[in-house]
Amino acid sequence: MPTRRLLPLLASLAIALPAAAADSDAGAYDVTVWAHVLFDETGAAKDIAIQDADSYPPRFVDNVRTRLGKARIPAPQHDGAPATFRTGVRLDFSIARSESGGAVRMKGLSMSPLPLTMPVDKPPAEVLALGEWKGAVTAICKVDRAGSCASSDVQAASEVPDAVRRYAKATVERWTFAPQEVNGKPVEGEFRHEMQLEQKDRIKPDDFRQNRFDQLMRGR
Repeated sequence: MPTRRLLPLLASLAIALPAAAADSDAGAYDVTVWAHVLFDETGAAKDIAIQDADSYPPRFVDNVRTRLGKARIPAPQHDGAPATFRTGVRLDFSIARSESGGAVRMKGLSMSPLPLTMPVDKPPAEVLALGEWKGAVTAICKVDRAGSCASSDVQAASEVPDAVRRYAKATVERWTFAPQEVNGKPVEGEFRHEMQLEQKDRIKPDDFRQNRFDQLMRGR
């Protein structure tokens, strides 16, 4: 089932944050939120679960759930008949401060298998031996019906060391997912994830569940 883009329906999402946020770190930053959504035979969202909902302010979670509840995709089809479609939905937001507190705006939305575990091990000696380094890679997992990364590919700029590519590939192949479902049955899918990598004492990708909302609200 191809990815359906819902951004036009959700682009107006904007949430004011309390004035206490003015004491937090300056500048804007990005936050990613995942949801597990069931779309019915008409393409309407009927069942919405926000991943790690307790990690975000209740107002934000309610707003995201309300917006997703209004979303529609073209009516899913399977073998020429109406079908249901359950999928992970990734929502990307930008948080910017202002004198009155701050605002959260939507940057993008995509659909894929829902990531469940994304473990990152200490890098091997060949990566540590590279010295100080930073860059970005895009990991692509072919997710099977069991929710495993059955095969993977790592795309990166030419300057990314081969040792880092191998490390990234071995890392993503351990990740697990809730596969997408058509009529309640799991189907194969594709998951793409951009990782910003930096090595000082060690190398690791940004935590995709980092709770920057809590830091902002508490002024940490």
